[in-house]
Amino acid sequence: MKTEYKMLLQNLLEPLIDPNDNYKSIKDSTDRLYEFFEAISGVNNFEEVYIKDMETDHGRAIGTYWAGKCIHEFMRTKKFIHGVYLGILEAKQKFPDTRIHILYAGTGPFGSLLLPLTALFEPREISITGIEINSESANVLQQVINKLDIRAYINEIQICDATTINIQHLAPVHMMISETMLNALRREPQVSIMRNLVPQMVEGGIWIPENIHVELHGVDPRRDHHQMLGTLPHGESASIFIGEVICLNKISCLKAESFNSIHIIDKEQYDRSYRNLVLKTSIDVLGDIHIDNNECSLTLPQRILSLKPEDKLPKQFQFNYNISQNPGFEYSIVFYNDENQCDKS
Repeated sequence: MKTEYKMLLQNLLEPLIDPNDNYKSIKDSTDRLYEFFEAISGVNNFEEVYIKDMETDHGRAIGTYWAGKCIHEFMRTKKFIHGVYLGILEAKQKFPDTRIHILYAGTGPFGSLLLPLTALFEPREISITGIEINSESANVLQQVINKLDIRAYINEIQICDATTINIQHLAPVHMMISETMLNALRREPQVSIMRNLVPQMVEGGIWIPENIHVELHGVDPRRDHHQMLGTLPHGESASIFIGEVICLNKISCLKAESFNSIHIIDKEQYDRSYRNLVLKTSIDVLGDIHIDNNECSLTLPQRILSLKPEDKLPKQFQFNYNISQNPGFEYSIVFYNDENQCDKS
């Protein structure tokens, strides 16, 4: 890597791999990181070729410009980069005396969750295979790699679909990264990518993010507003947990039963002030590094039902994950009726 770039990236990485969160420093670093990539790549305009999303058989791949802009979600960027950094250290311990092979599926134009870390590791320590379905993003990524002069780290960059690729021709992969999702695992192909790639990773390999949790909650809008303002009285809760819809990880992604769940609401116990029924998402990037609900766009709640005072209370929710061009959870609701029987929605 060019010396001036290495020193710059090492400086920008300091607050991003620090276990403590200094929000101003993190924001400054991620803003400067984007400006750096923008400057060396030329992706700084709204040309249609850069902003157009791609529709695939397993979900949407966002356009080059928007993929690069994700860096600006500073806590999301910080926590993923920190998790990847710790993942590399963990892989070096699990696979000693081995050059750690990292596969990054959905690199975007900058490979922003991994390429900056080449400033902290030597080519003899890590090798990188990138997979990107958007040819414009992949072409920009090649430019970034050349400008950084990090070709020694790169095994290959493939323009292909990570949901179907066979990687058995590659050297064994010790670590995989894919952040190709929206909140509640909708629209983008995270699930399909995991189902394809996880079985092709070495035994004991590291997958980032480690867990993606989607849970059904009831939310009280008034309390939720006070919680956002920091004025919620001590001991009160803005939401109540109803049930886990999925915990997606390298084990559960291969089990069909993981993608179906049923949740019952007790009519006598449920407080109707929690009238918004939502899917909450949280992410365990690795170990103790978590992205909590509402911390970035990936973990914004998805409302599925809002109850009016006169509405019947749901008795049962059934969720099934649909893998398709528009992936996401489909659900059916059974309601209590006035005779304590159930109506189907």
